[in-house]
Amino acid sequence: MGFYLITIMGLCGFGVGISIGVVIEYYLFIYFQPNEVKDPETCPLVEQDSQTLQQLLHEIPLWIKNPDYDRVDWLNTCIGRMWPYLDKNEEL
Repeated sequence: MGFYLITIMGLCGFGVGISIGVVIEYYLFIYFQPNEVKDPETCPLVEQDSQTLQQLLHEIPLWIKNPDYDRVDWLNTCIGRMWPYLDKNEEL
């Protein structure tokens, strides 16, 4: 199959072959999409019971669960590391 593809691409030219491939893929994508896609059921967190909320709590990032997590310590560290270089550039 690869030999035939290389031969056809060589005969048609790379640009024409790519253009035809993109058009064919577009139509295949349009006409062969699954039609039975269902939206997931959603409900507000207020309506969830406590056990479900505990299960969901493990998936929430730490910076959302605890707003004081890391605060701006990373920014202070970054500025502290850059400050000597920024000070040298300021003198120039």
